[in-house]
Amino acid sequence: MNTEIAITVYDVMLLINGVPVVQIELKTLAVSPRRAMQQIVDYKADPGNGYSKTLLCFLQLFIVSNRTDTWYFANNNARQLQL
Repeated sequence: MNTEIAITVYDVMLLINGVPVVQIELKTLAVSPRRAMQQIVDYKADPGNGYSKTLLCFLQLFIVSNRTDTWYFANNNARQLQL
């Protein structure tokens, strides 16, 4: 993306007391969960993403699913998120 201000639409966001803690990406059967995981990593790498400047910095868990496969991973630092 590499935009100063990016607009991203999240599929599902779970909140606890109004604070986002889980982000869920839902894909069609044709899209692998690994591709959705890469999409999340790309969102986090985008300078205008809001992950570090908003309440999204409190996200603890990411879940990706395409109805047959569901994967999850923790919100770690950028080096650990490399796929």
